[in-house]
Amino acid sequence: MVWAGYSLVILVAGWFFWYKNGKTNEFYVLGASASFVIVLNLQSLFARIHGQQVEKRAIRDLERIDKDKVMKNQVLPGRGDIDVVFKARRETYNIEIKSIQDASKVSRKHIAQVLAASDYLKTSPVIWLPKAKEKRVVSRGGVTVFCGTARQLYSHFN
Repeated sequence: MVWAGYSLVILVAGWFFWYKNGKTNEFYVLGASASFVIVLNLQSLFARIHGQQVEKRAIRDLERIDKDKVMKNQVLPGRGDIDVVFKARRETYNIEIKSIQDASKVSRKHIAQVLAASDYLKTSPVIWLPKAKEKRVVSRGGVTVFCGTARQLYSHFN
């Protein structure tokens, strides 16, 4: 849908450029508007790329500790995926990795996502914040929010 909007802006801008010789105020307004929208989307794109890098690094660190207990990127039909399923001694956890650094920034959307996966997989829900400044474990909305490194996560749940 977003790309359809971009295409429309480009078509209208092209029309102004070719048929009005590119010298109309509308052309400049469209160009400025398109540039603004692109910049806004680039910010969210860079945030998503950063989140994916944090996720990959965290999974790699957890696999280095005990690869046999880690299943990464489990697909949930109609629900997306869960980052890690971790099989500890007593229990199995579905872990959603977030790049935020503070447990208070975990949103209802994050909690709903991991609870839906937990319900489907019949596992205990965990949100892991590997970039957090200090080790901390809190419970929010029935979800364990773990702030800390892969080694700390492994020790806590195993």
